Amino acid sequence: MLPTHEAVKAALHYNEETGVFTWKVRPNPRGPQKPGDVAGCTDKRCGYVLIRLARRLYLAHRLAWFYVTGEWPKDQIDHRDGNKGNNAFGNLRDVTNQVNGQNLRTAKRSSLTRLLGASKTENGRFRAYITPPNRKTMALGTFDTAEEAHNAYIQAKRQLHEGNTL
Repeated sequence: MLPTHEAVKAALHYNEETGVFTWKVRPNPRGPQKPGDVAGCTDKRCGYVLIRLARRLYLAHRLAWFYVTGEWPKDQIDHRDGNKGNNAFGNLRDVTNQVNGQNLRTAKRSSLTRLLGASKTENGRFRAYITPPNRKTMALGTFDTAEEAHNAYIQAKRQLHEGNTL
């Protein structure tokens, strides 16, 4: 069961400008945290800040949204700047999975080019594709360098992805 707005505000203080939560109360009588200490820690695997409240882990960005608005997010909370640790309220927005995915800023780890939107072809050239909302994937062209393919992708992304903040 999710905590009430009153319970969250009684246990934590949230600074909307910095995105940092601090404890108002001692969360665990036998634990080292005390009032005024920063709440939570960064999960090294995913980069998000996690806060344990009433024996349950919460993502700090979702708690921040709830803390300020009084309502749990309807869908996903997107970090506008792509920094999963920046939980300043102005950096957060409640969006659909599709819009959240449109705000990707870096290529997947498995990418051979390490550039968003650029992939290598069998003949050594580079190709760029993009998938507009509710459409099939569009080819943007084949290029001599990965950087050219990446730039074509970024230009198309700025036009086609409403969730993009690049």
